[in-house]
Amino acid sequence: MELQKECSLCRSADFLPFTCLQCSKLFCTDHRFNHGCKDSINEIIPIQESLKKGCDFTDCKTVDIISSSCQICSKSFCLKHRHSVDHDCIKQEAVIKPEKKIVKIKTKPNPKIDLMRLKQSAKGNGDIPMEQRAYFKVNEKNLFFKREIVVGKLLDLCLKELGMLFNENLGLYGVDTSGNETLLNTSDKIEDLFTRNVLYNGCTLLLKNSGN
Repeated sequence: MELQKECSLCRSADFLPFTCLQCSKLFCTDHRFNHGCKDSINEIIPIQESLKKGCDFTDCKTVDIISSSCQICSKSFCLKHRHSVDHDCIKQEAVIKPEKKIVKIKTKPNPKIDLMRLKQSAKGNGDIPMEQRAYFKVNEKNLFFKREIVVGKLLDLCLKELGMLFNENLGLYGVDTSGNETLLNTSDKIEDLFTRNVLYNGCTLLLKNSGN
């Protein structure tokens, strides 16, 4: 099906030709009124200025009663600039191009760096030799203790550092890298728990009710 029609005067192809109401011929935009038709010239009805609209395209001074509204930017344009590509539509690029998703790369935890930071901020008895210190994060507080003490003594020291009162239901739990909690035996030494890989430098300890 042929969509283009020829202007009766200049023979140029046009998708939207105009039909003269006087001579019934088809004309392009440039010749819809100015095509030598005497009847059309004599019968032209003046158009009210309030009905005319200016083209919103930069530097285009066309003012006409016929205008087209862009579905992308909602501005009004003359027939020459009615397509988005013809008026450099600002929003066209945003519509055509898909949005790029910002992917945040999660950095893997580094145990060595975490332990180094813990050691720098840990509090404890400064008389304990460096090689005898065991470092823990106890209820979110960084502390260090002597490796030779038993869990019962460790529990008492933790209570003192955290300002908590002792009660019979309190227990000390070791938390592994998977978040699993293990209730520690009060008679076990810290160094023995290190040997059995129950505890390690930098691990988390929790003071909470054991439920017994």
